[in-house]
Amino acid sequence: MDPLSVDALTALVVRAAAGEAGKGAWSGLLALARRAFKRSHPAQNALEQAATGDHAAAARTAEHLVAQAQLDPAIAEALRAWMAETLEQAGQVTNTVSGEARIHGNVVQARDISGPITFN
Repeated sequence: MDPLSVDALTALVVRAAAGEAGKGAWSGLLALARRAFKRSHPAQNALEQAATGDHAAAARTAEHLVAQAQLDPAIAEALRAWMAETLEQAGQVTNTVSGEARIHGNVVQARDISGPITFN
């Protein structure tokens, strides 16, 4: 089975903690962490700090999760599934203009843009 990468997991933890876009991924990560660790485990504290956008805490969270995955095959499987799902969601884009938004002019909704955008 492929080894879990702390760096790849850190990037996904940071993405999941990044507000509304990562909300579903974050709740999945919290559930996984609850399953893997007791409340008093340092990983829980690191995860709480990672929620604030702390990259070092995200890295500590990833290190704890990878270490636990090496000890527990069920956690390893759940972690791989979470990573795969989070990567898949990262490729999806949902753009919304709603609520009481008042748009005057053009709106561009896109994922990846390479080069200029011109409105005539």
